[in-house]
Amino acid sequence: MIRKDLRTQHEKVLLMASLAHNRVRDIHQEVDYHKRFDRNDTTDQYGEAIEWLHETGAWLFGPLEQ
Repeated sequence: MIRKDLRTQHEKVLLMASLAHNRVRDIHQEVDYHKRFDRNDTTDQYGEAIEWLHETGAWLFGPLEQ
């Protein structure tokens, strides 16, 4: 049972990596290293990818406990 659960988790992680790759490979926007992440900035393609990865990671692994 543990082996099946682990395999399912690995499949989800690999799917997340594949989707992340597909989402960012076509971004050709210039990176502004001084810019801060802003959830309300819909023109920042990198920011949108970061937000998507964060949300997907939380879905896969659960929110960080403090």
